[in-house]
Amino acid sequence: MCNFVLNKLIYILIHLCGGLIFACVIKVGLNEIMKFYLPIIFLFFLLPEVLFAQNIPIDDKRELPKLKTESLQIGMDVDLFPNPAEEYLHVTIKNSQLKDVRIEMYNIIGNRLDFEVDKSNANTYKLNLKELHAGYYLVVVKDPISRFNKAYKFRKQ
Repeated sequence: MCNFVLNKLIYILIHLCGGLIFACVIKVGLNEIMKFYLPIIFLFFLLPEVLFAQNIPIDDKRELPKLKTESLQIGMDVDLFPNPAEEYLHVTIKNSQLKDVRIEMYNIIGNRLDFEVDKSNANTYKLNLKELHAGYYLVVVKDPISRFNKAYKFRKQ
């Protein structure tokens, strides 16, 4: 209770000082206000609002609400085989909840590549790698509906 009263007294004193400075500034004129007194006016009028606007105790132990994470996690496995691959790479998506699967391929420095994709069944894709040179590549499995986007690395022999 004592801290609350002390805070209110300081608040009133700062406003009174601000009012006195404002009264002096009116007599001096607009040019002097812009040069020197304007920052002081803002200091005395805005500082109490910032310092004393909210009387929230520092040791307040309220907790924020917990977020549900089960809807954010997509439980699925993506298998690439064979790895390293020679002519074809098979991409199998297990436990899939994806609606509109899109597969993209990038070389190791991030350039997007054109390639053929054959959909074997609902969850298996066959990627044609015959035109690619030996090296490391990234296969990106995307679903714009569920916002799933994950990259997988494989090697072409």
